[in-house]
Amino acid sequence: MNVIKNWLSCVPLILFACFSYAQPYMAGNREHLPPGPVQVTGVVNPIKSLDGQWEINLNPAANAMTDNSASAGWRIIQVPGEAMMQGFKIQHDTAFIYRKKLPAIINTTGKRHVIRFNGVYNHAKVYCNGKLVREHFGGFTAWDADITKFVKPGQDNWLHVSVTDRADDISYASGYAHHPIGGITRKVQYILLPDNPVTHVYASAGLTNNYSDGTLRIETRLLQPGKAMIEYELADAYGKKIWNSARSLKQDGDRWHDSTVVPGIKTWTAESPNLYKLTLRVTQNEQLQETIVQQLGFRSIEINKDNEMLVNGKTVKLRGACRHDMHPTLGRSTNRVQDSLDVVLTKEANMNFIRTSHYPPSEDFLEFCDRYGVYVQEETAICFVLDWRTDPYIKYYKTMDDPAFTDRYLGQLSEMIDRDRNHAAVVMWSIGNESWYGTNFQKEYEFVKSVDATRPVSWSFPATALDKGKRNFDILVSHYPAYNGSHSDLGKYEKNMKAELPIIGDEWAHVTCYNTDLSFYDPNVKDFWGRSLDSIWSYRFDVKGYLGGAIWGMIDETFEMKDTTVGYGPWGIVDTWRRKKQSSGILKKRTPRFGCNCRTSNPKKG
Repeated sequence: MNVIKNWLSCVPLILFACFSYAQPYMAGNREHLPPGPVQVTGVVNPIKSLDGQWEINLNPAANAMTDNSASAGWRIIQVPGEAMMQGFKIQHDTAFIYRKKLPAIINTTGKRHVIRFNGVYNHAKVYCNGKLVREHFGGFTAWDADITKFVKPGQDNWLHVSVTDRADDISYASGYAHHPIGGITRKVQYILLPDNPVTHVYASAGLTNNYSDGTLRIETRLLQPGKAMIEYELADAYGKKIWNSARSLKQDGDRWHDSTVVPGIKTWTAESPNLYKLTLRVTQNEQLQETIVQQLGFRSIEINKDNEMLVNGKTVKLRGACRHDMHPTLGRSTNRVQDSLDVVLTKEANMNFIRTSHYPPSEDFLEFCDRYGVYVQEETAICFVLDWRTDPYIKYYKTMDDPAFTDRYLGQLSEMIDRDRNHAAVVMWSIGNESWYGTNFQKEYEFVKSVDATRPVSWSFPATALDKGKRNFDILVSHYPAYNGSHSDLGKYEKNMKAELPIIGDEWAHVTCYNTDLSFYDPNVKDFWGRSLDSIWSYRFDVKGYLGGAIWGMIDETFEMKDTTVGYGPWGIVDTWRRKKQSSGILKKRTPRFGCNCRTSNPKKG
């Protein structure tokens, strides 16, 4: 307990800063993800989808990258989607290849041709016309392959992607899916950018003057140093512009930035998700280069002296569930329709919170969380860095202190923050799930605090850090708390419910799944689950420092492959087809009394 008291005396968690210009923004030799433009001069449609039918070869010949004939071994596969779920028997640590002929390319002058992969599990090498473009580690972050110097205008152009489901991946995602999930699992886009594009747009939309006015801070850079004019406009949800004329970003070396107060702002919360449209126009040599649009929600996040989480100055209790990506026929994959439906189902169950276990979600999902109002704990793709792993992953579990893996830890983390930091829905970052403390987790925490001071950081298992006198989190994660307030690992921190740190139950009130045999004998077990949910809240709702929790889990974890079914089982409140289950109705009935972002009476007292 002295560890906590000493830590609190040194590191108050009263107010998270509105913005940070700290360097470096990226880590692990990763690159910024340029925002997708809505307009590029001289281009009709700057973003084209490459989803749909690709070809796959599990036993490629040595010349597979250059022989584009209809040779044996190539079969049709759906992208995005797992390979195994479509009947392709991939194996760990064995490369297989995708290929696709690109749309006709007429001219490359003054434009950059970029292939954006939003998720390839878990190691990829990209080739264009037989030439290696780049490689990438990590299965759940977005990244670009710039093919500009490899494309041939007026000729056929071929894209090849070599994919390997490596057993040493720090996410352990194939391990807890009980099968190799390798493949191009998220959408692929062909993006045309100006020759000197914007590399990133960091927009902080905070609050000031007793939460009545907004504070807008913008920072951006171009790929190549030089002179440019960057103007921006802000409009409300009805299209009404905030200013009569556009404002200009100030150039300071290779950085463009500005900050301003926006009077009388409509704030963003889960109950009132007011959004504004930020439009940036980049001009070089008196010619418009590109137009970028971002949706912003003005809100503030604070941890007060009582360790309560405040959104816009009001206490918030997080009432939600843990969510996996899950497609009923394509596996660890989703699409825009499913992403939107998951947000609707969250709201219909009277939840206001999603933990993205155990990796970043798609950008589409966060877009809908912004739009409809869901608080998000976004988690980087690191899981089970401990000896719980099974073969063939167990020999790679000791990466927490291994410097050879530091770039993977920090690289994927920086890609997550770089893409998602402008989303109002993201209220905290999680730097890993169910892992033992090590120096790589410490470096993760220090990296987050250096690049984004606007959000708190969580991590599990925190007791393994506290026991060493270390701190790599702002919010104490209580993992699998008991219904009566106690906990086997964090009993000394949670049992008395004094909340000497902000606490969140990031996995609690498990839906009936580990006792499936019992549920066959007594169907009332599922109904009785609601009692445990009531008990969880009764012991915690009036504890000021207890922020809330996330039910495990939201969607069933069942992979219906061609010849078998694997996964942890039906632990969701909805199935993989998003059909509501009994627990969804129970949850909705048990949750309305917690429906506002303010303190209410103890649920135990009605």
